Amino acid sequence: MKNLPGFLAIATCSILLCVNFFSCQKPQDEILCNNPHNETPCLQEATKTNIRIKNDSQYDFCNLVLTPSSETANYGGIAAGATTCHRPFTKAYDYAKIEVFINNELFIIQPIDFVGETPLGTGNFTYTIAVTSFANRALSITASED
Repeated sequence: MKNLPGFLAIATCSILLCVNFFSCQKPQDEILCNNPHNETPCLQEATKTNIRIKNDSQYDFCNLVLTPSSETANYGGIAAGATTCHRPFTKAYDYAKIEVFINNELFIIQPIDFVGETPLGTGNFTYTIAVTSFANRALSITASED
């Protein structure tokens, strides 16, 4: 009975490690992008910032999710060299959060914040996304007005 607190601490720690390990695993079909993409419909609104994505890489993009401010849109799959249709946002900046699968690997651009940044404004814009290092899962993003 003397070792009961130590045993409980080890057991609790082991259970927490197992729960954390398994809760972080993605289902295999999600990793492989076999699920249908929940694409946001194509649409342009004259009073909003309309953004399309250009895949400026040699890789096909799978399930690209864009978050240029507090809103999110799913652009689905984008073939190498292809450009999508526009999707409207209330606000967007020169850079954005990007999550995309490329060859079954998750790539992420994660801005810290948009403090001091000026919104793009109304109109049509293109975010050009390039793979700068596949090994490091590094992307670049460049915004331009259409």
